[in-house]
Amino acid sequence: MPALFNSIRTKIAIALSLIVVAIFTVYTLRVYEQARLDGMAELDELSARMASRLSANLDLPLWEVDSGWITKIIDTEMSDKHVYAIFVIGDNRQFLGKARNEQWQPVARSGNNLKGDFITRDAGILHDGRKIGSVKIFIAKKFMDEDLERMVLRQVLVAAVLVAVLLGTIAVLLSRIVLKPLRSVLETTGAIARGDYSRDAAVEQHDEIGLLATGINAMKDSLQSREAERDSALRQLRQQSLELGHANIRLEEELAERKLAEMKIRNLNRVYAVLSNINKAIVRMSDPAELFDTACKIAVADGQFSLAWVGTPDLERKLLRVTASAGMSGVYLDDLHISLQNDEFGRGPTGTAYREGRSLFCNDIEHDPRMQPWRGKLLEAGLRSSIALPIKVRGGVRATFSCYAAETDFFDEQELKLLDEMVADVGFAFEVWELDQERRQAETAAREREERFRLLFQSMLHGVVYQNERGEIIAANPAAERILGLSLEQMQGRTPIDPDWRSIHEDGATFPAEQHPAMVALRTGKAVSDVIMGVHNPQLDALRWLNVSAVPQFKADESEPYQVFTTFMDVTERKLAEDRLRQSAAIIDSTREGVIVTDPDNRIVMVNHAFSDITGYAEQEVRDKTPSLLASGQHDHEFYAAMWAGITGADHWQGEIWNRRKNGEVYPELLSINAVRDEHGKLVNYVGVFADISKLKASEERLDFLAHHDPLTRLPNRLLMNSRIEHAIEVAARDQQKVALLVIDLDRFKDVNDSYGHAMGDELLQQVADRLSSRLRSVDTLTRLGGDEFTVLLEGVAHDEDAARVANDIITALSEPWWLSNGAEISVGASVGISLFPEHGGKAPELFQHADAALYQAKAEGRGRYKYFTEAMTRNARARIDMENKLRDALDWGDLCVYYQPQVDIASGRITGAEALVRWLDKQQGLISPAQFIPLAEETGLIGRIGEFVLRETCRQGRRWLDAGYPRLTLAVNLSPRQIQRTDIGTLVNSALADSGFPAASLELELTESALMEREEEAIAMLNQLRAIGVHLAIDDFGTGYSSLSYLKRFPLDILKIDKSFVDDIPFHQDDMEIAAAIISMGHSLGFKILAEGVETVEQLDFLTKQGCDMYQGYLKSKPLPAIEFERLLASGLTRT
Repeated sequence: MPALFNSIRTKIAIALSLIVVAIFTVYTLRVYEQARLDGMAELDELSARMASRLSANLDLPLWEVDSGWITKIIDTEMSDKHVYAIFVIGDNRQFLGKARNEQWQPVARSGNNLKGDFITRDAGILHDGRKIGSVKIFIAKKFMDEDLERMVLRQVLVAAVLVAVLLGTIAVLLSRIVLKPLRSVLETTGAIARGDYSRDAAVEQHDEIGLLATGINAMKDSLQSREAERDSALRQLRQQSLELGHANIRLEEELAERKLAEMKIRNLNRVYAVLSNINKAIVRMSDPAELFDTACKIAVADGQFSLAWVGTPDLERKLLRVTASAGMSGVYLDDLHISLQNDEFGRGPTGTAYREGRSLFCNDIEHDPRMQPWRGKLLEAGLRSSIALPIKVRGGVRATFSCYAAETDFFDEQELKLLDEMVADVGFAFEVWELDQERRQAETAAREREERFRLLFQSMLHGVVYQNERGEIIAANPAAERILGLSLEQMQGRTPIDPDWRSIHEDGATFPAEQHPAMVALRTGKAVSDVIMGVHNPQLDALRWLNVSAVPQFKADESEPYQVFTTFMDVTERKLAEDRLRQSAAIIDSTREGVIVTDPDNRIVMVNHAFSDITGYAEQEVRDKTPSLLASGQHDHEFYAAMWAGITGADHWQGEIWNRRKNGEVYPELLSINAVRDEHGKLVNYVGVFADISKLKASEERLDFLAHHDPLTRLPNRLLMNSRIEHAIEVAARDQQKVALLVIDLDRFKDVNDSYGHAMGDELLQQVADRLSSRLRSVDTLTRLGGDEFTVLLEGVAHDEDAARVANDIITALSEPWWLSNGAEISVGASVGISLFPEHGGKAPELFQHADAALYQAKAEGRGRYKYFTEAMTRNARARIDMENKLRDALDWGDLCVYYQPQVDIASGRITGAEALVRWLDKQQGLISPAQFIPLAEETGLIGRIGEFVLRETCRQGRRWLDAGYPRLTLAVNLSPRQIQRTDIGTLVNSALADSGFPAASLELELTESALMEREEEAIAMLNQLRAIGVHLAIDDFGTGYSSLSYLKRFPLDILKIDKSFVDDIPFHQDDMEIAAAIISMGHSLGFKILAEGVETVEQLDFLTKQGCDMYQGYLKSKPLPAIEFERLLASGLTRT
């Protein structure tokens, strides 16, 4: 045995075997170490992937606190054997988790790490970018170690087989090995075993030993590299251990911060609850005041505030007024005084919030100097913190919202920010509510505008048509039908291309359809105005010249017009007048207005004669000069800059300017400047037209006089009289005197106007003013209120009788004869009403009212007298009011009825019609005369309702008679002046005829002369409208008013009714007979039929028959009868009496 071990081969074999074993052992250790590092890396990567996955998957469940779903996710991840424990911690300290050893859960709940050999991974859980919790994962290393041990065992078994094979091979090869290389190899392996990697095995030959040396060298290098990697990994592990220690310290700090954060979260949750519930209340809001009250209740209930209130400004008192509140409001809010101004009571949070429009809080009411005015009451109520927020609506502070808490330091900036959002939502809700209210108002206004436009469209005197985008007519007003001679049905669908229009230019050439203003406006999208064209009117079979304008209409979201609004007026007469004016063109140069023309450089090129007359400069003196030579020096640079801005911007300027004549006199002129451009838009000239308004300026000085005086008599007017009455009352009250106001009304003045015309009436008024002035003292004030009414103010009246003496003197003076400039001698009287201060009133309106009442009584008692105001007059006024109320009730209850007085054709003796007359059958008083209530109805405006009732009832009754088989009658209805002025008669008549089915040709409307003459042009339009409906028109009481046939021939009338006053004295009064004969003759000459009213005797009828009168009505035939009795009269077949 010893010999065997001494054998070199054996020793080499043993050595080599040992070397191989050593190398294998070292290699196995390195492989084990590398596998362990790789395993650790895999476990670390596993923990990272799992943390990322859990952080993403736990976002929504943790936010919604879905513990079931969280547990399910954890169980899924725990299926991996390396995962030892997973714990989920919410920001509210909610804990969920699972561990393979349940006794470790309490340790994890406390926030400490588990003890043992684990890899730990933390990850935050985010929701909408905000951290809401974290997840912690523990990976056990022991399973990895067990796997490594099994792997190494497998490798050892494999390696043992390899070693055995290797040793056998070595035994075979030892005989060929050279000892020296082997020794070098052995030395190298020994160094490697010692951890010395500094030497290499010598490779002196290229046989197996050389290869072995090379392999050992390579193995050495590999071991050396892995050793360096292991040392680096160990250093990293030591560094991670140090960091874990620091992490534990940070964790403890985070836990403390988390507790503080949890408290803040609870506070914010309160505020979020308030914000959420108030937003819900906003959705349900129907009234802003209700929202205030609800917001206060929510703040106290959900926000856990002790008190909440809303303040709105009382601008008159300059204080905030408590509008709504909730909580302990009684202690603090009673008699609360918070100023809107920057004073002691306005510098607190609430006042500052309103004034400066910003939110602010006070976290220590007891020590905050701003709270000094209210500190006592707040502390008594147990309130220690407060916050004030402005409620802004449309950029302005509309109210304040204040909340109070029983703790100090209750509010912070984050809570302030959330509450700011809340009041912003409230303010926005208010703005939306106000905008909705404005929208509703706007919609109502739009409907009203649409109705007004419809009425305007129908009543316009100019023709108006609507045309669609193809130019087809879709609507037209009555004026268009009249002007064009076509009905709407005939016009609808026609376009300007239609040859039936026969449109021509002013020069007689055919007017191309594409040049029609409507088509141009549709094509260009621009308005076209004042185009003159001729159009054939088929109804008149004549050419009518029209001035046509067209305006395109656009929808809000479109650039192309969808229809065109075309207006036109008949300018045939005007065009004929223009033709005549062109024949007199030479006269234009003699115009009184100055004309000045300059070139684009403002050099004068032409002036007219009026320019020279006004300025004193001849044309040759100003040519090539600028208009600045006329400058007066009274205008500054800004004036001329504004003038030229208008000229350059709009090609036009007009205004007043002061210029200087050649003689140096400064004068005012009204100047209009226009820029003239050629067809390419290039500036050619400036044209100025001016008028010397020196006289106008002088007349302005009279405006103040005219504002306070009657222009006819030059007496003070009512405005000045009111001022003097008030001053006289002040003086009289101070001096204990009386003031008398006399209201004077001329008797029979209307007769003067009617008989001699308004010019003579005005002359009489001037004479009355002069005569009255001569009878009064200089301290007395005489005024003309209007018409034939004068007033006298008497100051310093000692006794009531003084006013009576003056009144009597006035009546006497005015009853004396008057001589007019036309040589006529006339006689008028006067009635006087008297009121006194202080007995009858202390203000001017009261004295006027009572004096008017006294005047009314004086005229009622026979005129030519004076009356003091008395209570009896008040009783009479009340009686008139009672009658007015009864009349209103009669209209409502149907107490009015219609009587019918027959109208007889004189030639045949047959009843051809009837006049409808209103009657009032009162349940207590019986039949009330129209003379009692018709004047009252005129004064109060009830005449409109009465007239409508009579018109509708007459049409209904006429329809009933026609249906019953009675002969066709013409029924006449009176229209009062007030009814004409205040009612759309055409619409009313159309409605009455349509509702009843009564034919328009059987209806006659009677109007008075005065009603037509007061508003002549409007009356003509109204009569044309009624004539278009098809009714007959009559003048009632002809001869009592203007009685001018030259005027009446302008009206489209059918019948003249001779007033009863001219028939009464026939055949005894020659003047009345001549007047009646003249009316009949002239009326026939104008194409009118004549009807005489009030015929009561055979003699009267015989006279009228001889004069050719057509019809009559009166008691000779029948008095006015109720409808049933009138039917019997028709049935009896009575003829002339």
